[in-house]
Amino acid sequence: MKSTMLLGTRKGFIAYHYEKGTWKAANLSFEGVPVSIAYADPRNGTWWACLDHGHWGVKLHRSKDRGATWEEVAAPAYPEGAEVKDGVPATTRYIWAMSHGGNNFPSKIWAGTDPGGLFVSDDEGSSFQLIESLWNHPSRKEHWMGGGRDLPGIHSIVVDPRDENHIHIGISCAGVFETTDGGQTWAVRNKGLRADFLP
Repeated sequence: MKSTMLLGTRKGFIAYHYEKGTWKAANLSFEGVPVSIAYADPRNGTWWACLDHGHWGVKLHRSKDRGATWEEVAAPAYPEGAEVKDGVPATTRYIWAMSHGGNNFPSKIWAGTDPGGLFVSDDEGSSFQLIESLWNHPSRKEHWMGGGRDLPGIHSIVVDPRDENHIHIGISCAGVFETTDGGQTWAVRNKGLRADFLP
């Protein structure tokens, strides 16, 4: 299989293949649409494109044939009544990060969003559920804030390949959180990070 690099840009989704010592553009999809993340699931080869349509909002697409065709699936959505802060409804404004759930959980996909919600899918991305244990963490409403954007965003998801229930996430701006039980409970891991505003 060719080495492939996927890029999400402000002008669309681009796939490059490495051939004969050089990278060559092999696929351009969603031309003119900002793509917040381009992700390839190494377990099954599925490509993901998270789109920021502005007027139409966040859209999520997947391809099971390396970009030849795309299927739109429901983007992660906050449940009714979820609030960023008291009186401010939570809606998915951006998808910042994606990660597969590991080889022991072949249908699991994680997604990190703005305004700070972590979502999980157990059906290969056909549906997503908010991880309420993190969303309801006591530090969130008081201490989480936007870093470069108005609201917090989960920008990094790292699943430990030795134990796929052990996950670290990065939140801008709230620092690093860790779970060792697949997201049921979370601990703040900011000791040693120099930022006075972190919880």
